[in-house]
Amino acid sequence: SPHCGGADVTTPPAGRRRRRLFVPAAWAPRAATMASIRDPDRKGMDTSGTVDYGAKLDKYEWNQTRAEVTCVVTAKQLAAACGWDLDAKAIRARDLVVQLTLTSVKIGLKGKDKLFLDGEFPNRINTDDSTWTWDSDAQTLELTLIKDDTVHDSEKPWWGSFVKGDEQIDLDLIDGSKYLDVSLLKKVKAAKAQRKKEEEEAKAKAEQEVAKGGGAAVADVD
Repeated sequence: SPHCGGADVTTPPAGRRRRRLFVPAAWAPRAATMASIRDPDRKGMDTSGTVDYGAKLDKYEWNQTRAEVTCVVTAKQLAAACGWDLDAKAIRARDLVVQLTLTSVKIGLKGKDKLFLDGEFPNRINTDDSTWTWDSDAQTLELTLIKDDTVHDSEKPWWGSFVKGDEQIDLDLIDGSKYLDVSLLKKVKAAKAQRKKEEEEAKAKAEQEVAKGGGAAVADVD
């Protein structure tokens, strides 16, 4: 069954080992506005490189639309986290342990105690329509999670991270894309980046001052 629910699923849905997006030729002229079709907030603007709807992290890469969240994990990432020797044995679909519930996800490999991921979603998903697939050619695990529209705020449907506690994306920029053009969004993003840099530099300087003070105190005691 393609439905993950709250049970451990160790084989991908039959006939769905690989998922590919098919776009009819008649739609080709509309390719430039496909983003706005899937996400009305973007209003046809090309916000790529300016507004991030997901992130590429060390452990996985994720993205989202209003309706769904996708996450891709490579075999190397799985192996590194779980202690799997890829030189000795390639990962197959049957080796995966994937558990999805309304509010959480667990990913691991059979025979390995350490989980790859054990986290809570920022909001609920629809487990009946959410799936995972293993692409044996690309050696990637792909999760497609359908947001539960019965609990999501229609005005603010966006997730700040794939699981709580992981690196956050800038939801302010996503919200701003409804009102600002790309040039203004770039200015806002640059200003935020500069402010973050200044805060990090100030924090580092403060820590250095504390460290120097501690060293001086020790010297005085000696």
